[in-house]
Amino acid sequence: GAGLTLRLEGRLATIWVDEFARAVGAAMNQDPHVTLDLDGLSYADARGVSVIRNAIDRGARLTRASQFIGALIDGN
Repeated sequence: GAGLTLRLEGRLATIWVDEFARAVGAAMNQDPHVTLDLDGLSYADARGVSVIRNAIDRGARLTRASQFIGALIDGN
């Protein structure tokens, strides 16, 4: 199929990290072609970044990440 897109908005921190981890895990189990649209994501804490990196390692693609979010994910 065309794949699934998960769109993140706001802050990926504290309790929202667990919710996102569940959502991305379920999406990737349903369809291996998952895209994470990070256009609305303004911040991610260390756990949030770790979940995003894990999704990338599992084959998720990123789109529309700001320079700030991209730097967090890249570890810069």
